[in-house]
Order: sequence, then C-alpha cells, then structure tokens
Amino acid sequence: MLFDAVQERIFKEFYSFTFPSDFMSFDSFREAMENKLSEKEKNRLPAYFRAFDSQQNFYLSYLDYLLGLFFE
Repeated sequence: MLFDAVQERIFKEFYSFTFPSDFMSFDSFREAMENKLSEKEKNRLPAYFRAFDSQQNFYLSYLDYLLGLFFE
C-alpha cells in the first residue's frame, strides 16, 4: 500500500511537468529536480538525465522516471 501511494505521487509529479505530453524533456527534468538536488548535484543534471534515459531517446517516459528515482 505504501508503495502504491509513493508511485501515485511520482506519477502526479511526472505529469505535472510534462502535461500534455507523455514524455519528459531535459528542461522538464531540470525543473522537476530543482528542489530535490543540492547545488553540487545540480551540476550533474545532464549525467542524471542520461542515466534515467534507459532507451537513449533523449526524453524520459514515466517508467524511465519512476525507475530512475527508485535506483537513484
């Protein structure tokens, strides 16, 4: 049950940054990570985005985002 609540929160967060699209661009990713990362970590955003982008599409699907957050 707790996992479902966390996954739902992540789902809402993802779509708040991507709507009406189903995919997250790097700019949207940067906005989403703005309050999650320290200043030092923000310098690594391009590397984090590439790590989340498992299919190397240069955008993130919801599943990419979800898995990236859980393995971060």
